[in-house]
Amino acid sequence: MHLLYPSNPLRASRPDEQFSAEVEAVRNAGFEISLFSVEDFQGGECRPIPAVPHGQRVLYRGWMLSSLEYERLISALSLAGAKPIVSTETYLASHHYRIGNHAPLFHVRPHFCSMKITEDVRKYAAEQGIVEEERC
Repeated sequence: MHLLYPSNPLRASRPDEQFSAEVEAVRNAGFEISLFSVEDFQGGECRPIPAVPHGQRVLYRGWMLSSLEYERLISALSLAGAKPIVSTETYLASHHYRIGNHAPLFHVRPHFCSMKITEDVRKYAAEQGIVEEERC
């Protein structure tokens, strides 16, 4: 398994500061990593350094990406011959919570609501068919 992390925006040869401790632990555990510039990626380029080894299974560990960004990342890795561990469908199911798709999480929701819900949110929820009890 090979891990992919975002690079530091000011020092491309280093991991983003938020992930540096994890990168160190992963390397100490014997795993190889690559870094890539999130800013370049968002501009259309995906160039992990070092390049992800062909045929290697890859796990992305970084900032949350939009559905389109994650699809582009998976495509770029696949075109380079890598095998992404987390599919787009799995990534979206675990990172993108959509209104109306709350049934799998219903059992872990809090049984109280500590914030005041504005009338705009109440109206939107009603339009989506979400009842008061489900919003909290």
